[in-house]
Amino acid sequence: MHASNVQRKASCFWRFQQSGGSRAIRSAGCLTAERGKGALPVMSRTKLTVGSTQSAANVAIPYDARISVVWKRPSQMIQPSSFYSMWDAVARFAQEIRASDFMAEMIRRRDAYGSEGVMGALDCATLYGLTRWLQPAVVVESGGFIGMSSAFILKALADEQLAAAKLYSVELSEDCQQGALIPEELRASFVPMRGRIEDFLKRDQLPQSIDMFVHDSSHSYRHMLWEFRQFWPRLRDGGLLMSHDVQMNSAFPEFIASTYAHDKKTGRRDAQRTSHYEWGRWGYIGFAVKKANH
Repeated sequence: MHASNVQRKASCFWRFQQSGGSRAIRSAGCLTAERGKGALPVMSRTKLTVGSTQSAANVAIPYDARISVVWKRPSQMIQPSSFYSMWDAVARFAQEIRASDFMAEMIRRRDAYGSEGVMGALDCATLYGLTRWLQPAVVVESGGFIGMSSAFILKALADEQLAAAKLYSVELSEDCQQGALIPEELRASFVPMRGRIEDFLKRDQLPQSIDMFVHDSSHSYRHMLWEFRQFWPRLRDGGLLMSHDVQMNSAFPEFIASTYAHDKKTGRRDAQRTSHYEWGRWGYIGFAVKKANH
């Protein structure tokens, strides 16, 4: 984790590679969201019941009213559409939480506990914004520590009314009070797991299929790359991989480079064989939206 409280605008820059493709959503029947006319993206929710491939459950399906999105049956490929409005939506959610009473309270809790090794306000806002945009049902986080990042993931789930969603937060250290900063009203979705993430994987104690993975444990090149490679296959189509402190080494850009495939003639991205829809970096958080090659 980054030791400083990253709040200076000078340290924040937005860099992304718009690679096109689709924001892939869980398939359940067929639904079309038509284009809207709003100046900003509008996130709303339609609840569908998942059929034979999963146990019956209400799944929250978001859509952006400015884009046309088509959901096909599970046996059919999801149709691609633009990611353009993703950036506006995430930025808007991040701005909302930065100005909120929740942010002020979490900073107060963090400072009272001790801020060393705890995610700063800028990156917490980015994490919150991305989580709200995705609306995940299953999240795995490595290096949850005292729960600063966990609290913002849980807050995003609560604000999207995803009561059935779960955050599996893994922490190795025995010297910290895991999840200490998390408000009591957000703990229902919190699943703390103490130990080595390698052991949890070996014992098959983590979900096989997940919507979002957040790396914030050991920031060595070797371990970061190992975690990315372990959890990328577990992400569903349209799932989100996130990493804190991507500036520490070259693991994140190298991993992103490995998800590209290039056309031999043009030297440009081959959209069919590239395994991400989109990726970017905001502050010290890097993220990638997975594309499952059908």
